[in-house]
Amino acid sequence: MNPSFLYSLTEQQKKLYRFQPNELSAFERSCRDGHEIAKYLKGTSMRFWYNYQGDAIPPHWHEGIELVIPLEGSYSVTVQNKIWRLEPGDIFIIPPGDLHALGYAADGSRLFFQIELEILNQIKGFSLIRSLLTNPVFISQKECPSIYETEIRLIMRMAELYWGNSPVKNVHLSACMMEFFACYGDFALQGNLPAPDAGPAPGDILGKKLAKIFDHIEHHFAESLSLEEVAELAGFSKFYFTRVFKQYTGKTFYDYLTLRRIQEAERLLMMPELSVKDISARCGFSSVSAFNRTFKKWKNCAPTGFRNLHGSQVRM
Repeated sequence: MNPSFLYSLTEQQKKLYRFQPNELSAFERSCRDGHEIAKYLKGTSMRFWYNYQGDAIPPHWHEGIELVIPLEGSYSVTVQNKIWRLEPGDIFIIPPGDLHALGYAADGSRLFFQIELEILNQIKGFSLIRSLLTNPVFISQKECPSIYETEIRLIMRMAELYWGNSPVKNVHLSACMMEFFACYGDFALQGNLPAPDAGPAPGDILGKKLAKIFDHIEHHFAESLSLEEVAELAGFSKFYFTRVFKQYTGKTFYDYLTLRRIQEAERLLMMPELSVKDISARCGFSSVSAFNRTFKKWKNCAPTGFRNLHGSQVRM
């Protein structure tokens, strides 16, 4: 059981957290056709909610990553048809773009936290951490004792900052957020992550090679990358590379590459000045038809449908 003093709220905090600091309603979440359009705290790419109503949220997805932390009472989250049962103090991370549903709870309370990862992509080495966030992540005292206290304290600190009045609130929030992901990245890359496909700890040399691989993918995913080319970059045979890549991401190289292209396409579709054809080319797809087909396969809607959800005018 997670130590409750680490994540318990005072009565004053419970009252304060019921209202958004940016004057949005306390638990406003807007979903259209299964796609949630996040409204972030002004000047940031993040949003916290303190939820105690317990209303279920049907299957949906969004571009940002989401953290779910039950504070009082158990809670359930369904991601890609798998149900996760969470206990108070557990930290659960839902990957960006994954279809998920938030369960009904008759009582209790919980924190939800959404964040766009694009701002962190500029940090050298973050691409390796991002590769570890393509599958759901579960952090608890039992499963992750060496990092749990650090991670839950950072979460609760971010909540305090979010609802606080510091004139440099955004700087503090960004610093805590980066420390949270860095701590998790070190932990996962040491081979501690409890996951079905987890392999042995990569060690310093392999870890540096993996970082090199994901930095290369991050900067060149729109180009015609091949598995053999990327494996050679790190000095791996394609067979060893295939196995190691799947162990540390839970995805094949080509699935991961496609996912990264789709994520970039989502970002570019928010820009009405870009045509679908331009976006297809910028994201590395061979043709508009290939882009439409792949996007629909991954997102269950066409690129134009996705853009229309955001109220943008489609240009062909």
